[in-house]
Amino acid sequence: MGSPFADKLTWGKALLLAALAGGGWLGCRAYQGSGVWTAAEPAPVAAAPGAVAELTAANFDGFVAGGQSPALVVFYRTSCPYCRASLPALDRLGAQADGRYRIGKLDVEAEAASAGRFGIRGVPAFLFFSRGKPAGSLTGAPAGDAEGIYEGLKGFIDQGLAGASS
Repeated sequence: MGSPFADKLTWGKALLLAALAGGGWLGCRAYQGSGVWTAAEPAPVAAAPGAVAELTAANFDGFVAGGQSPALVVFYRTSCPYCRASLPALDRLGAQADGRYRIGKLDVEAEAASAGRFGIRGVPAFLFFSRGKPAGSLTGAPAGDAEGIYEGLKGFIDQGLAGASS
C-alpha cells in the first residue's frame, strides 16, 4: 500500500519540473504557454452592445485594439469558482457600460497561448486595455459577496477609465 502523500509528492514534482522548464502556475495546473500567435488580420468580435464578448485567439487582437472605447478582458477557467463568481458582476457591468468600455472573457484552458502572451499565471485575471495596450491589471476576484465583487470590479474599471482619459 502506498503512502497517502504519494500523489501530493508526485504533483509537487510535476509543478517543480514545469517551473524549471520555463512554465508557470495557472490555477491549479502546471502551465506552459507557447506564446505562438499569428499576425493575421484580427477577426472582429460580434457581441451585442453591453454583452460580455467571448474571446478566442482569432478575435482577441481585434477586440482589444478595435473600437473607440477601452476594453476589460477577464482571463478565466470554467472550473474556477472565483471566476464563476465574477461573471455575474461582469454581465452587470457590461449592461451599464453605455459605450464607455467593452468587456470580453477568454477561457485560458481553450486559449492558453493568448493567456501566455500576457504572462497570466493565475485566474481570474483582469486586464484593462487602452488604445490596444494593457493599461492595468488585477489578479484574483475582489473579496466579498456578489455586491462586493461588483463594487471591486467597478472600481477597477473606473480607475482604468481615468487612466485612459489622461
